[in-house]
Amino acid sequence: MKRSMSCFEIIIGVSGTAYIQKDERKFEVTPGDILFLYPNRVHRGYAITPTGIEFYWVCFQCDKYEEISQEAAKASLQLLGSSPCRKCSDIIIPSFSSCQNISRVNILFHQMLHMFTANYYTERVCSHLLMTLLYELTRQAIEKYSGSTKSEPADKTLSKILEWLRINSSRNISLEDVAREFKFNKNYLAKLFKSKTGMTVSRYIHEIRISQAKQLLCQCDYSIKEIAYMLGFKDEKHFMKLFQKYEQLTPTEFRNAFYKTKLNK
Repeated sequence: MKRSMSCFEIIIGVSGTAYIQKDERKFEVTPGDILFLYPNRVHRGYAITPTGIEFYWVCFQCDKYEEISQEAAKASLQLLGSSPCRKCSDIIIPSFSSCQNISRVNILFHQMLHMFTANYYTERVCSHLLMTLLYELTRQAIEKYSGSTKSEPADKTLSKILEWLRINSSRNISLEDVAREFKFNKNYLAKLFKSKTGMTVSRYIHEIRISQAKQLLCQCDYSIKEIAYMLGFKDEKHFMKLFQKYEQLTPTEFRNAFYKTKLNK
C-alpha cells in the first residue's frame, strides 16, 4: 500500500529485511541500514516482508532544511570529515546508508522510547534526544565517507590540540593554558578553534567531561559525587548543574533512564 507523510521519517533495520520502494528506487533495509525519507514522498513495500522483522521508526517535523542528492550528501560528509571536529549545526543524513556503530543508536532509541512513557517526560527532553540521534547518525556517516580525504596542516595541528584536551580534560584548563602549551597567540587560537569546531575551548572541555560522565553513569556504580571528582569538577553541585544544562536531565535521571531501557529490552 502506497503512503506519504507530512514529516521526516527515519527507518533503521534491527532484524530481518524490509523491502521499501521510494519513487522508482527500491531498498532492502537490513540490520544496521538507515533509510531517510523526506516529507510528502510516496513510498511503499514492494515485496512480502518475512515475519519477525524489527526496525526502528521515528518521524519528526523540521521547518528549515535543504534537500540534496545522495551524491551531494556524500561530498558534504567528506568535506566535514576533513576537519578534526564538525560544527554542531551540521546535520547531513544520506537517503540510504548503514550504521557504523548500531549499539550507540540502540541506546539512543531506547532512551527516547523510555522518555515517552517516563513520569519526567517533557517535549524539550525528547527534542534533545532526537537531535542527539541525528548528530550521531551524521557522525557515523562522516566516519563512513571521509576515509579518503586529506587534512590540511592547520587541521593536523588542531587535531593535536583536541587530543591534548581529551587527555587533560580532568584538569582545570583555560584558553591561556592551551595557548601556552602549543605556543599560540591566545586570541588567534580562540578564533581558529571556534572556526574549526564551532565551539569555544571551554565548551569543548565541557562536552568531553559530559561524554565521559555518561559512560561512567551507564557502565559503573560510582556515586554522583565520585564521578564529579573523577572528572575534575570542583564539587558535586557544579557537575550536576553542568550535566543538566547539556543533557536536559540530572545525572540520576540519565542513569535511571539507561538502566530502565536495558531492563525493558
